[in-house]
Amino acid sequence: MHEDTIKPYFNRLFEIVKIWTEKSKRFSPSQEALWLNFIVTAISKHGDNQISQKGFILSFPQATSLPVVNINDSVKLILEFLDKDGKLINLSNTASIVTGIPLLVQNGKNVVDNPKQDDLAHARTALGVCNDGTIVIVVVEHIYKQHVKDLKLVQVRSILRKEKEINVDKLIIPEALKILEKHLVNYTVIGLTKTELAYYMLTWI
Repeated sequence: MHEDTIKPYFNRLFEIVKIWTEKSKRFSPSQEALWLNFIVTAISKHGDNQISQKGFILSFPQATSLPVVNINDSVKLILEFLDKDGKLINLSNTASIVTGIPLLVQNGKNVVDNPKQDDLAHARTALGVCNDGTIVIVVVEHIYKQHVKDLKLVQVRSILRKEKEINVDKLIIPEALKILEKHLVNYTVIGLTKTELAYYMLTWI
């Protein structure tokens, strides 16, 4: 999708964070780090996580980093950039930070106030730094639509176990399919692709 066709569906209600460089007394993208302190309040499986209205979602590699993270752990994030000479300042790619409403984009529109937050959506996020030092964080809706035929047996077993009133030994296939379909995400909106999001970020330059 071309950049011009994306613009009408968005406005600039996104949160803007500016980094102040104390040394030069001005906003600058060459600031070495942005320090943010958090406490882990919950740990969820990857995908289809609700985006907290006041909190943040951190995404870690599931097989390696996630097992060592525990609830009530302190988390200090350092956001690093290139310096004025273009030298890399230890840019980390081990985790990504996703901010919640009002940054969430759903159905092609910015969600400014949605206190219920009952829509299951997996966030796709982008971070950009403008020439004046403005940091732009954009989060858009991205929903995975999974079909019954794509389920793994371990997923089927997990879903069926949640149904307390059924006898798995006597369950027939048509009934099992109805139960599985009920638990799957079946929204039609899938949000922006990575390319579309990249074009949108260019509008901030």
